[in-house]
Formats: sequence, C-alpha cells, structure tokens
Amino acid sequence: RRNNQRGGGRAPRPLAKRYLFGKPRPEWGKPPSFVGGGLGAKELTFEVMEEENYAWRVPWPYNHELVQMENMERMEREGIVSYGLDRKKNKAGGNPIDKLNPTTTEAATTHPPPPSESDANSCNTDVTKTPTIRMSRQRWFTLQMSDTYQENCRLYKEMAGNVGRVAGAGALNDPNALAMFVADYPYLAETILQLAMILYYVNDRGRGNDLLRRCMFLYETALPSTVMPPITTNSNDVDNSNKNNNSNLDAENEILIDIDREPNAELFSTLFRIMQTSGMTGLYPNALAVGRFLLSLDPLRDPMGVLLILDYYALACRRSALMSGVVSKEVEMGSAFIIQLVESNVIHIHYMDPLTSRHHWCPLVQMPNWAFSRALALYRLSKNDEAAREEKDGTSSLEHRAEEALILALTRFPIVLPKLLTMNNINTQDRSFRMDWPSILPYFSEDAVEKVCDDHGVEDRVTKAAGDHVVRIFVQRFHEVWAEENVLQWMYSCADKMVKQRQQQIRVAQSTDSGSNEKHSDAPMAHSEHIKAFTSKFSPALARYAQCDPSEYEDAFRTLPPEALALDLNMVAPAMALDPNRRGRFLRGINNRGAAMGRAREDQDVEALMDQLRRVIGRQDDDGEMLDPDSPLLHLYLQSLLPWAQVDGVRPPRG
Repeated sequence: RRNNQRGGGRAPRPLAKRYLFGKPRPEWGKPPSFVGGGLGAKELTFEVMEEENYAWRVPWPYNHELVQMENMERMEREGIVSYGLDRKKNKAGGNPIDKLNPTTTEAATTHPPPPSESDANSCNTDVTKTPTIRMSRQRWFTLQMSDTYQENCRLYKEMAGNVGRVAGAGALNDPNALAMFVADYPYLAETILQLAMILYYVNDRGRGNDLLRRCMFLYETALPSTVMPPITTNSNDVDNSNKNNNSNLDAENEILIDIDREPNAELFSTLFRIMQTSGMTGLYPNALAVGRFLLSLDPLRDPMGVLLILDYYALACRRSALMSGVVSKEVEMGSAFIIQLVESNVIHIHYMDPLTSRHHWCPLVQMPNWAFSRALALYRLSKNDEAAREEKDGTSSLEHRAEEALILALTRFPIVLPKLLTMNNINTQDRSFRMDWPSILPYFSEDAVEKVCDDHGVEDRVTKAAGDHVVRIFVQRFHEVWAEENVLQWMYSCADKMVKQRQQQIRVAQSTDSGSNEKHSDAPMAHSEHIKAFTSKFSPALARYAQCDPSEYEDAFRTLPPEALALDLNMVAPAMALDPNRRGRFLRGINNRGAAMGRAREDQDVEALMDQLRRVIGRQDDDGEMLDPDSPLLHLYLQSLLPWAQVDGVRPPRG
C-alpha cells in the first residue's frame, strides 16, 4: 500500500490555496515571507500597541467612542456627573473599551436608526448621534516590512531622488531606471505598481496588467486569510472559507486597515488600480467585487473615493441571481446591492473640517450618485419582474418606490438633470407630445445651493464647490446608464410632476401675496418668483471628496507616446522576465557615482585637454557632467558624440 493509513483508505488531499485575485503564474515563483526578507502582516492588538509604545492609535472617526468615553471620564473626575465607568482591555477587539450606560451604548451601534433630514443636513455636532463602529467589533491589521524589504525601499527612494545622497537620478524622471530596478528587485511591490501604471499610461496595457496582477499577488500572499473575504463555491472543490472567516462573520467583526500606517497605502492603491482597470475593460462584476473589498477595509473614511464609482459598477453589472429581501425571483445583483446598501443605513460619509474641527456626517443617500443610482435600481427591478410590483406586505410597489426615490433625488440635486441631458446630447430645444423639456428645464436651471449653516459663508462655499465636484464626476461617468429611451421618459414624467407641484405652490403664494397687498396697499409686492427654481442641498460631509481627481473615474487612461517619457520598451523585458536569482546588471552608476567620478579624474592630462575644449566653446569648468550609462540609449548616444563626454563608470582612454 502506498499509504500508512489503516484500512487502506486514501490519504486526505492537501488543501490547495485559492487566490481571490486570480491564479498566479508559475514563473512568478513564491515571494519571500516576512522571515525571508519580504512582506508580512500582523494584528494590532492592545498588546502590540503597548509594545510599540502607542506609536499608532485608532484613527478618527473609529476612535469616536473612545474620545466620547474619555470626555465622560473627565467629567466624572471633575464631579460634573457620575457614569459609573469601568475601564478594561478587550482582548478580542484589541482596544481599551469602557462600559457605558445603555443609552450611550445604543447610540454607538453600527446600524443606527435612519437619521432625519434635519439632523443630516444641519451642523449638529452632538457626539451621541454620530454613527460609527463599536470598538469592540474592530479588528485592525497592518502590513509589516522586514529589514531587507525596508532596505530595498530605501534604495528605491534614493534612486527616485526623494532621500539619500543621490539627487536628480530619479526614476520619476527616468522610467528606464525604474524598469531596471524592478528587474533587480522583483518582489518589491511599490516599484512594480509604479512601473505597471507607467505601462498603462503609454498604452502598453498587456504588460501593465501582468505587473499589476503580480503586485497584488505579493500582497495577497502576505495578508492572512482572516483579512481576505471567503471564497465559496457550489462545487465539491476546495474553497477558501476557513474558521477565521466564519468566526469573524459570526461575531460581526470588522476587519480594518489604516491607510496612514506604512506600508498600507500601496495596498489601497493596488486595489484601486485593479478595480479601475477591471471597469475599463468591461469586467464590471470583478470591479464591483474589488471595490466592495476595498471599501470594507476603511468604510468610514473611504480614502480612495470608492463610493464615487462603486454604484456605477453595480448598475453596469447586469448579472441576475436569487436575492432575498428584495423580490423572490432572480433579479439584477447590482441593483439589489445598491438598494440593500443604501436602505441598510450602514455606510455614512464622515468629514472633519480642518479649520473649525467640526465633524460632519451624512447618510449614503445624500451623495448625488447614490441617490440617483438607488432610484434607477428600483426602476430596473420594477421592470424586470411584473409580478414584483405589488409586494406581499401591502407596502408600495417597486415602481412607486422608484418614482419617490427619483423625485427625492431631483428635489435634492436639481442641477443633475440638465447636466445629464447635455452629456447625452438630448435635444432640449424642441417640443414633442411625449417630452416637453423646454417647459421643464427652467425649474432646474438654477445653481443656487441652500445654506446648511447660518453665518458660515466659507463653509457654504466649500460645500457648494464639493457638491458640484461630486456631481461633475457623477455625470461624467454615469450619463450612459441614463441614456435609454424608457429611462429618459421615466425621468421626464417625474420631473413633470415636480414642476406641477411647484406651479401649484407658486399659485398659492401669489394668491397669498395678492391678499396681503389688498389689505396693505402701501406694502411692496412680494417676490414669489424666488421659489420658482429648485435649489440643491449638499451636505458639508461631501467635502471629503473635494480632492478626488475626476480623471481617475473615467473609462480610459489618458495615454502618452513612449517617446514622451523616453521609455525604452526593450528595458522593460528584464522586469517582465522575473528571475529572483539573477545577478543585478543595471544601475551601475547610481550608488557609486562619487567614486566613479573620482576615478574618471585620475588622468590629469586628459582632464586638462577637456578643460581646454570647454573653454574654446565657452563652457565653464563646473559645467561638465559625467554621463549615466543607464540613461535612454538615444540620449546617451547623442551625448557621447561630444569630445569631452565620459561615461560614468568607464575609464577614459589613455593618450
């Protein structure tokens, strides 16, 4: 028998690891572990924080509960009020947690009751109403670099000219040097990501995608299975579900990673680029899955601006599946996901004003793109299943809910309607029996924004600018999903109802004004026309996305020719042919430039002749520079034609 088991049974098949972001290529090999000089990961428990002497703390707004408890302790010490606090260490969550009274505990749950419009739009700073994640449910993880990995990162920064002795020899100005560095250090994720994006911007998407996948392979190998979402399958094959994932789901723990702790920022950037490139190539289900995972790592801060584009991927993904909670039959997964995420009231947008330290937050439905996407998702579900229009519990149908959602979105963000029509090249000058846009658009043409706070003119201007910025990104990417004929007709009918209601309000106001003027003939006429146009109502929390680049949310990169970057595509080949055991053959003059220049000046006769030639053509003695052999070939060849040229690292010919 081949095995030593009793009874002659087969030995259990070893569990093969399944990768969430695709199967790695065999030539990529196995990246070094943390002990072997690569990347690793660890959980930031309370014990780890003590060992690091609290160099890292739970970031805002995740520490909102802790700040609130510290304020309560201070008030208790000062004798203002007695809460009966009992501090302890929560080993499961890894953070110090206090025992709060029942009222305060309910106020800090992850699923707060839906906020009223006055609370979300006002400048209320009451900390007990702020939705956050309980600290007992937070599990923080971080990537950690080995000593060898840190040294390689230092060499990369030195080459890039940011730190170190060598300034101006940067890979940011010379992508060929970056390609050669990747060839010498094939398991440095930061440089692989940089080279991948350079290849994307020169329209070399094939090799750029390979490097991007290789970069994610390094991170996926370093991250523990607890951080990665489980992979389930309907077949009898091996899956990636494990006890760690199941325990986190059972305990409703939130797996979080702080982007501000080094080197986690590159992980967020890699995930964002994978989501971005997947959406550009039409792989919307993949982009949606990666975006959801990226958002789950930091849902309260959303540092990469995933919420600006995630609902687009959901709408563009037209896959159908059985979804509970919406209808009983197969529906679009993306539409059902949007409805469930918005109506569950789990995600909120948080923003801290750096000038006034005011904490603003708003629910997801107060983002322009999510307000309109929720309405469109309800509309699609109402059209996909005729039997689902009337729900069993007697509530309003999906079609009626979709109409209410769109009217709410148009009322809150009226400037979106003319922008969508303009981007879709809709004729808004002519009239027809079905749509009469000239009579509708005057009510949506105003760009007036309702004030959210009294006596805060600067904050109102910042809020309006941030809201316009989010609307610009939304219209730029989402206009195509609103270009269908039936969707335009539905949008027109909702806007027409809004206009008729507004006209009724104007008639009532005019009748009231006329009655008051008859009683007071000397009083001036009331200007009721000010209530004619709808005004936009932006939340101050949208300022979180004021710095997002609209070009990052387009459907294609703005490419440049390789000549613009002086990129030699032949030098990229060694970086693509991964060989961790190869001998470093490049970057000869980067680290020993001073020694090479010293050796180049050993021959005094040749140096004197070069000085004479420089004086003949009018060059100063300090204008001479050694040529770098790692420069672009054409550039290096033209410089070598000059009589005084010397290549760094090559001794001049003897006379």
